[in-house]
Amino acid sequence: MSPNTFRMGDYRCLKAIRGLVQAVTGSETSSDELDCLNRLIEAARQFERMERQATLPMDVI
Repeated sequence: MSPNTFRMGDYRCLKAIRGLVQAVTGSETSSDELDCLNRLIEAARQFERMERQATLPMDVI
């Protein structure tokens, strides 16, 4: 079994990094780097959602 790529908190960290990149490049700028960050943010968001669901008792799900 391979280790997880993401950890809890990565979603928020990646969003902050995207904000810094957009502050430097301009919020209307579209780039391969921003596209990559957006994909990473979405994957981290999904990971964190799955992790939260995995820790909930079965009667809550």
